[in-house]
Amino acid sequence: MVYLATPHKGSQLAQTLNNILKTTPGASAKAYVAELEKNFNSLQDINEQFRNMCNDLKLVSFYETLKTNIGGGIRRLAYSALLGYPGEASCLSRADHHGIAKFKSPQDPNFTNVRNVLRWLVREIIEDLEFSSERYMQGSCQWLLQRQSFQDWVTNSPNVSNLLWITGTPGSGKSTLASFIINLLRTRVYAGTCQYHFVSGGSQTKRSISYLLRSIAFQAAMSSSLLYSCLLELHKGTGITFEQQKVSIIWEKIFEGVFCRMPSEEPFYWVIDGLDESESSSELIRLLSKIRSAGRINILLISRATKDLTKDINAMDIFDDIRNYVRQSIKRILPQDDAQEEIVHDIMSKASGSFLWVKLALDRIRDNWYTRDDIKTALNELPVGVESLYERMIEMIYQQSEKHRRMAPRILTWTTCAFYPLNIGELEVALKPEFKDFVNLGRMAEEICGQFVTARHFLLRKTSNLSISVQEHKGHEHAASVCIDFLSDSLKWRRVFTSIQMSYPSKDSISGRGVFDDHPFVYYALAFWTYHVSLASVDSDDFLAKVLGFLEDHCLLWIHGVALTRDLRVLTRAAKNLKTYVRRRTQRASKKPPTSIAMVRDGELRQWANDLIRVVGRFGTSIAESPTSIYKQVVPFCSKDSIIARTYASMDQLGFSVKGLSSHNWDDCLARLSLGDDQVAAQILCKDNLFITLLAIGGVMVVWRAETCEEVRRITHGEYVTQMAHSKTSNLVATAGFKSTKALALGEKDDEILIAYDDCTVQCIDLKANAEKWKFVAKEPSSQDFSCARHIAFSPDRSQMSKPFAVHVPPKRCVLAEDRLRSAHPVTDRLLILYEDTKIVEWNVADDEQLSYDHTAARSMTLSQDGNFLLTSDVNGTLSIWVIPEYRLVYQLKYDELVTDLAFCPDGTRFYDLRGSFCNIWEPETLIRADEVDQDDMPSTYETIMSEPVIANDDNSRVPITSLACGSHERAYCVGKEDGSVTMYNMPSGQKIRKIVAHSTSVSVIKLVWSPSEKYLASVDDSGRVIVKRLEAPTAEKDRWAIFPLNICSRH
Repeated sequence: MVYLATPHKGSQLAQTLNNILKTTPGASAKAYVAELEKNFNSLQDINEQFRNMCNDLKLVSFYETLKTNIGGGIRRLAYSALLGYPGEASCLSRADHHGIAKFKSPQDPNFTNVRNVLRWLVREIIEDLEFSSERYMQGSCQWLLQRQSFQDWVTNSPNVSNLLWITGTPGSGKSTLASFIINLLRTRVYAGTCQYHFVSGGSQTKRSISYLLRSIAFQAAMSSSLLYSCLLELHKGTGITFEQQKVSIIWEKIFEGVFCRMPSEEPFYWVIDGLDESESSSELIRLLSKIRSAGRINILLISRATKDLTKDINAMDIFDDIRNYVRQSIKRILPQDDAQEEIVHDIMSKASGSFLWVKLALDRIRDNWYTRDDIKTALNELPVGVESLYERMIEMIYQQSEKHRRMAPRILTWTTCAFYPLNIGELEVALKPEFKDFVNLGRMAEEICGQFVTARHFLLRKTSNLSISVQEHKGHEHAASVCIDFLSDSLKWRRVFTSIQMSYPSKDSISGRGVFDDHPFVYYALAFWTYHVSLASVDSDDFLAKVLGFLEDHCLLWIHGVALTRDLRVLTRAAKNLKTYVRRRTQRASKKPPTSIAMVRDGELRQWANDLIRVVGRFGTSIAESPTSIYKQVVPFCSKDSIIARTYASMDQLGFSVKGLSSHNWDDCLARLSLGDDQVAAQILCKDNLFITLLAIGGVMVVWRAETCEEVRRITHGEYVTQMAHSKTSNLVATAGFKSTKALALGEKDDEILIAYDDCTVQCIDLKANAEKWKFVAKEPSSQDFSCARHIAFSPDRSQMSKPFAVHVPPKRCVLAEDRLRSAHPVTDRLLILYEDTKIVEWNVADDEQLSYDHTAARSMTLSQDGNFLLTSDVNGTLSIWVIPEYRLVYQLKYDELVTDLAFCPDGTRFYDLRGSFCNIWEPETLIRADEVDQDDMPSTYETIMSEPVIANDDNSRVPITSLACGSHERAYCVGKEDGSVTMYNMPSGQKIRKIVAHSTSVSVIKLVWSPSEKYLASVDDSGRVIVKRLEAPTAEKDRWAIFPLNICSRH
């Protein structure tokens, strides 16, 4: 943000302006003008609030140096033009206030200053592209333009794949080639727009597929006003914040739902460099390979060659580019030397196709160019090939002073293992436990490891036998230990965190990592210590004890610090990281004999991870609003047997205790929502940040917010509704009445709706024209006229429907003669069919193969959106989650009440069920854990030894409380319940004292009134009946409450 002489602190001319307004016909003095007076309170408040909001902004303030002539008076406003914030950059401009934004020409020094500031700010945004662009010289990379495969790709030749792949060896200039292609596409020589992403192995954020996709989408939106408006409407309509979403949701909503449907005359070009450095290259390739777009999308992937990747062009064709680069460089270094070609030949013979090796060789020549012998000696000392060169550099570091030898592995460890590249201030703090009194750490780090910037793969994989090595798991263990030790100074950080919280005028001012700008490394330690734990060595029980010790002593302090950033996702990510570490330890243990498995402390760490998820889910809003509430207000409400309650419940600083909690453990139920008196829920549908419950009577849809469980609105269909369907990408929801409809599905482009009727007719309606597009009867000629379809379902891509029938293809059959079909759930490549006898048949329609499973006891079922989990309920209301395709039970919840409908949320981390007039929301730890399991890394013994299903019980026999009254002397309280009973409980302990009165079991007690003397208690039920009882408190002679009837019983 750049300010040009903005008077932030007001002006002495505000009163003058108001005086002018007073004397102007038709005008009058303005209150807001008076508030522009110098140092007025409202301006100071605004400036102070902005101080706390701009931590993530770069601020530059220009101020004038010439006095401004105003009506005979002379003023200069430089004092007011500076905010005075930490980190604010100030620049002078040789102009007065009137001319601060006026320039004589592009050569005007004032214009040059402003332009340079803007360039500096822009460089922060496009540094990846510019860094690579500056490294190629004029005339290089031209060989690529001669390749037929590239010409076909860039010119959109027909019948040519839109995906092109270039591979090359490390250090061969792949990123430079990528920048050349990007700049080529952006010159508009070729029609279309270009989006790009450089995957950075040194930044965990830039390695993520989620960040890559969001970056591509943002750049494309900036170049297409249509796409920009579509994405804006998507966000407004769904409320989704895509930074928090899984890759599958981002791909479905943004790319499949918007990008690929948008017509475009000009192609989009995507250039992705460093594919092999991404966190999951196989997942990205899978997504990109299935693009089906209305417009042309050309994708260029650049990576190292691996056994799994086939290449279209090999970047080893850069030999001529390297030779030209060496020739020009030698001419600059040795302009008068006749042996230039001989030196070029010597360098090329050892380069092995590596630009990086050549650069290092030329740097050596620059320092040793006095004689030809010096040059030859310098080249002979360089080993052939990049890896050999790295090994030599490692040995050179080892030959330095002892302090440098000890420091080098630590600097290299942080360089290769840090979640994001640390700045010098953060690195200095990270090294302080072992090394102190740095004079110029930046230069020292450059000297020690400056040439290893692109050598992350070499450092982590190929230094184990060298004198200085970086071991990945040990490196992460060291980083995690440094972060833990750093945060363990509880007295210091409690004081700092409290001071930071007190310094902000409101909770809205607290945002992001900027709150810790004055304390380097604090944010990194708070946010990423568990990231390092997840990748640390699993062989050390001492390290596990260190992690547990930190949580036992400083967990609340850590949560306090995280809450100051108002990004509680750090805690949920931390829970997943801790579970990942436990899982890795479990895998290691499973490779040993069963007698060697000792997982008691591993179980403790998993309990901490579970507690973090529950704390965020149940108390996240309160913690974000008041971070210090974690100490006094949150712990007392945690389940008594949770590890966080057992650890901290006895602390002196807790402000109060809670008695009478019905559950001693965290249960999996996040919420239980009532749909209204005498209302029965029939169906549930989950969409984006909302879920919809359908009431059985009247066709009323109740819309809820998934995040807060707030009711948004009610929509009435007007008759009993049998079907609901929703669009995958827009806000459209379709409902169908009871008369004849069997199935609904919105078209892929939301411009049509498919309707299947019980007479087997399938109809397509154009939503824009409100007219029929086509219709056919899904019947075989030999079928009887009276054979109505009992259940019909459409496939996700709308190309098939199950009655069964496949569009334009002769129908195939899946028939079990002994029973009737109950429901069917299509997946992309298969169909799941549930029969009345609880048997499930998985039918691979393409290959016409069928497998049956009869162990699920399913009465109803639903699939997660990704098709990995099957949720079933049985005749008793027990819920079960099965892993597909093994149909292995991973979770079971026993709950004795019949289920009417089931649904998974879009990301599959929670599910919903409908029972009577209630909607239950469940979030079992099994679903959260499943997201982190990497099936490829599991040993064969892992499942059999460690993967027992989780069996949970939820006590639904408890009668809901409908009214409450407390005694004035705080000895007891009374509750009225849904079954018409009124019961008294002891105030301190929550123990039941006695039953007071019983209304009819068919009514609920809706109101209790206890007199101030505690002698009379009145209860009212929902039928209008009022009952009053006289109470007598315990005395020395009688140790219990006495109840006496009164002749007061009325009905209204």
